[in-house]
Amino acid sequence: MSRARRRFGRDVALRLTQSALAAGIAWVLARQLPGHSQPFFAPIAALIALGAEPGRRGRQALRVLAGVTVGIGAGGIVVALVGRGTAQIVVAAGAALVLTTAWGASSVTSTQAAISAVLVVALHRPGSNLAVQRLLDSFVGGGVAILLAQVLFPIDPVLLVRRESDNLRHDLAAALETIAVALTRHERERAVQALGRIDAIDTRRLDEALVLARDVARRAPRRRGARRRLDPLSPLAAALEAAVADARAVATGALRVLSTDRVAPPAAVEAVVALADALRARDPAIVRRAVERARAAARAARAADDSLGIAVLTHAALSIADQLDVVIAARERQAR
Repeated sequence: MSRARRRFGRDVALRLTQSALAAGIAWVLARQLPGHSQPFFAPIAALIALGAEPGRRGRQALRVLAGVTVGIGAGGIVVALVGRGTAQIVVAAGAALVLTTAWGASSVTSTQAAISAVLVVALHRPGSNLAVQRLLDSFVGGGVAILLAQVLFPIDPVLLVRRESDNLRHDLAAALETIAVALTRHERERAVQALGRIDAIDTRRLDEALVLARDVARRAPRRRGARRRLDPLSPLAAALEAAVADARAVATGALRVLSTDRVAPPAAVEAVVALADALRARDPAIVRRAVERARAAARAARAADDSLGIAVLTHAALSIADQLDVVIAARERQAR
């Protein structure tokens, strides 16, 4: 039950509802066109467009439209020159794929171009208007998708960045907690696992979310007011990316300590735990207290143990604390 609840959260349910409604609306609208009683591709185009990630659905609709247009053009030319048949299908599909690939189009555009070219050739009948109908369907379905995705229900761009930021912070906090356990139990293998978890954190996702959020705020009329709220998120993203790099140094210092018989001072463990607490917290006041706790513990650990491993670990911990100060300032600026 809990797994199903996670899979069908509010946002997921809203996207599914929008897709289903878009399919029905596209069907009804396309049927109003003269001689267009079976506009099967209109709801399909709407579903394909709205199947993209939030923030990319309007662009997906445009890619579908571009692919259908290219494919219909390629298929129509082949039929006009050499008629229909197996070889003609190969030529039309190949031409559509070559054109879209040379254009640098996405996989959705290339696929739709090839499918449209095949349908034009395979279903061609003298005097039929299949190509025109499919093109109209794509415009109706894509238009409905754009209306829903960019005008009526655009995603909140700030929320888009916040989700990626939360994911990064939680992954980093979990890795630091693993390092703290490794130092407490003197388990080098556990520290190696923590380093692997840090290396697996993809900071590019946060950068991509920020770029996409700016694009949504620029294109969606309802979200243009979010542009100023996105400004503080650039230094926040840079600080979190730097914190990931510093966390690698924390893991490296811990591995150096665990490669010897020396026991890590309790203050070193406390510094790492405090940083994990700061990363998990959302309240700036709580984050600030955890950061100060981490700084005090790191300095105490360096005073108690002058080994190279502890020096590397505490230096990186203090650097993460500095990066979290930037994160706090960015959050407070955004709130204002």
